[in-house]
Amino acid sequence: SQRQLADTKAKLAAGAGRAAAARGHSQAYVASQLGGYGVLASVGAAPPRTPAESAQTVSDRAASQSTLIQIKGRRRVKARRVPLTWQSLNDGDSFVLDDAAALRVYVWHGAHANRMEAAKAVDLASRIRFKDRNGRAVVVTVESFGGPGDDGSGFWQALGYAGQPLPTEHDGRSDEQADAEPVAQLFVEFSSGSEPTASASVVERQLPVDKAIKRSDLHSSCSYLLCCPDLVYTWHGAKAQKSVRSAADSAALAAIQPQQPTGKGSKGSRTGKPQQPVRDIERLIEAAEPVLFQERFADWAALPIAVAPPTRAPTLSSRKLLPEFDIESLFRETQRPPEWLPDSGDGTVQTVWRIVDAEKVPIAKDEYGQFYSAESYVVLYRYSVGRRTEHVVYFWQGRDSSVNEKGTSAYQTVSVTDSISDGNTTQKRVVQGKEPQHFLLIFGGALVVHRGKRGGGSEVDGGGSSPLFDTALTRPNRLYVISRTPAGLRAIEVDCAWRALSSYFCFLLLRQSESAVLWCGNLCGDLACAAANLATQMFRQSFDIVSEGDIRLEENSDLWRSLGDRTNYCSVLAEQRPRLFKCSMATGAFNCDEILDFAQDDLADDDCFVLTAGDNVFCWQGSLSTVNEQKQTIAFCAQYVDRCGPPLSLSKAYVVCPGKEPVEWRG
Repeated sequence: SQRQLADTKAKLAAGAGRAAAARGHSQAYVASQLGGYGVLASVGAAPPRTPAESAQTVSDRAASQSTLIQIKGRRRVKARRVPLTWQSLNDGDSFVLDDAAALRVYVWHGAHANRMEAAKAVDLASRIRFKDRNGRAVVVTVESFGGPGDDGSGFWQALGYAGQPLPTEHDGRSDEQADAEPVAQLFVEFSSGSEPTASASVVERQLPVDKAIKRSDLHSSCSYLLCCPDLVYTWHGAKAQKSVRSAADSAALAAIQPQQPTGKGSKGSRTGKPQQPVRDIERLIEAAEPVLFQERFADWAALPIAVAPPTRAPTLSSRKLLPEFDIESLFRETQRPPEWLPDSGDGTVQTVWRIVDAEKVPIAKDEYGQFYSAESYVVLYRYSVGRRTEHVVYFWQGRDSSVNEKGTSAYQTVSVTDSISDGNTTQKRVVQGKEPQHFLLIFGGALVVHRGKRGGGSEVDGGGSSPLFDTALTRPNRLYVISRTPAGLRAIEVDCAWRALSSYFCFLLLRQSESAVLWCGNLCGDLACAAANLATQMFRQSFDIVSEGDIRLEENSDLWRSLGDRTNYCSVLAEQRPRLFKCSMATGAFNCDEILDFAQDDLADDDCFVLTAGDNVFCWQGSLSTVNEQKQTIAFCAQYVDRCGPPLSLSKAYVVCPGKEPVEWRG
């Protein structure tokens, strides 16, 4: 037994000597490549750790660890880990929170995140669910700084958010800068040389990082060190020798624990103390790589199902075999998809709060149904199902509302839900212009959206006049467009100018010192009567009704002086319902879908759209759409005009660029 103990000690001493020699060589090499400081330590620096604690980081990631991942970029979207705090969020990117302990994968999109980032975040969350969590986790989409999904409050609890003002600026990098950044600062291969023996020396070879890193660079007989801005990885092949693995692990320690200064003139800490490690290490083995590591490689397979490789590369003749779009499908009668309707709107609106300085403030009951585009609101609705009481908590977010107010509205929605003790509660997010049918029904089928913020005297305890006239002191002339929805009417304030008029709708012009005017377009139909009722009910004003083309428009110039100089507006004579089609080739084949109840927010820069308005046909080409999509959309316009016939004509087909839309398009 004594002899066995002595042999064991001798083996351990020999192994420690070889590891120390390899470690000294690897530390010197890594330090020389990284300027003596290891990985750049600017974002996500870890708290000070002892050398023992640093050594413990060379292990697999704990199953209970939560990770916050930032998705950033436009052409080459990248994913990287950021500190687990709400201060890491910004409104220009998308984020994924992997809460391993709760088996939840949260997806959150900033208000200005582009579509590529949003799609990448959803794809990454799905892969984490099936790859890292074996399909047991649940993907939760947190809508616009909080959400009513599956317990979206867990996202904010994990980040330590308690109602503070959320960051609105970006992280100092634009999407274009993120595209140009390399995935890693250092990529080193460790191998045993040409003769893989136990005594063979370890050979180190630096691989280029100025271009995309590919999975084919990894070999089973080698180990690799990958230094990224957020993490340091060591990857060990299944056939890598023990000495090779030890060398890679030692080099990883050198990357997060820079060399200690030896004198006054040495680089590093000016105090002569060793610097603390700034990155964590993830030690990976072949065939067990997490999704975040796979994201570092350009050609790592990420398909949700196994697909056999193609027998030959696609050629021009094979592309012609793609199914052609059936234009007749756009003319078949289709039913509108059913919406969520818990009741017919005969319940009770308990309270409506507006968000003011991260708090919710109730508004007067006679102002229910009137919202402001630069504010966010929380609405509590109560209804009965038999003898059971149910609740719906809506949080309405204006188009011009700040990011902080949107986030606070979602946070306060969770707070209101937690305060309800009786019955079930459902949370719903509502954005301006996309109000669901039930949301309009609870306000009697009438909704008014003013511009800006609510004026003084709008709180319940403040008294005062209606907010409509509080802001009229600074904006005496106000113009509202009244349109019809399946559930009622909407009145939205627009620019008080001639170019805002349209033959499809009714417009209510409010003047501070004179009577109001209701202008009805020649294609509004029976909308005129409903608009008159809305003007009487919601605005409580007497008004004159004027039809488009009325001679009084020419004789009484004072009537329309508030609209400024007369310019062209969307005047349409052809009685044809306007239609908007979204054209895309995301699946490889051309596809066209009609958008019902469309608004400006439906336009996307990476797609093309076709709008038919009267006898005009517009082809709107997004700035990020492909050339093939633009060509196919123009060809679709020609087919659609031929199929419809008069009054549509190719002589009035126009190509429209973002920001250059004519008044016929805007109307």
